[in-house]
Amino acid sequence: HAWIVTYLIWSNESTPPSSPDHVYNAHPEYLMEDNAGNKYLAEGYYIDPGHPGGQEWNYNVVMDLVSNYDIDGIHFDYIRYPQRNSGYNPTAIQRYNDEYGLSGQPDYTDAQFSDWRRRQITEWLRNTYVDVVAVKPNMEVTAATFSDRSDAYIYRFQDWAKWMDNNILDANMPMNY
Repeated sequence: HAWIVTYLIWSNESTPPSSPDHVYNAHPEYLMEDNAGNKYLAEGYYIDPGHPGGQEWNYNVVMDLVSNYDIDGIHFDYIRYPQRNSGYNPTAIQRYNDEYGLSGQPDYTDAQFSDWRRRQITEWLRNTYVDVVAVKPNMEVTAATFSDRSDAYIYRFQDWAKWMDNNILDANMPMNY
């Protein structure tokens, strides 16, 4: 199984990656922000699931692995937002506002905005899962999730129960440590 760090892309706060091809350097516009504009969140820098370019970047990585390597599984780690007040990439906020006819910055506790962030991850996983198993029908797709359902759902926007119910995840690996 290929282990993929899905949205976390760099963990060193003070030293950026040296490669100009690293997604951090090649596409800084994909970086997630918190509601105060900080880009270093929790344990590092993340691609924002609300940015279509970031989602495409992750999708392309997955499909490259599935198409070009002899693997029988994909395991998604860090398939989440790092904290409740994250997901404020300007493109993500513009998409959210356009979808709902709003303006400005939503409050991080807003239920509609929380649902929207959950949907960004769920839809990416749904679309990716379908394409993964189209290439390799016996591929197993798994994810590391927060074991506390409320924490996962409210603070990380992981809807792993829905992922399992909708058969877009073959196994859920709760992080019980």
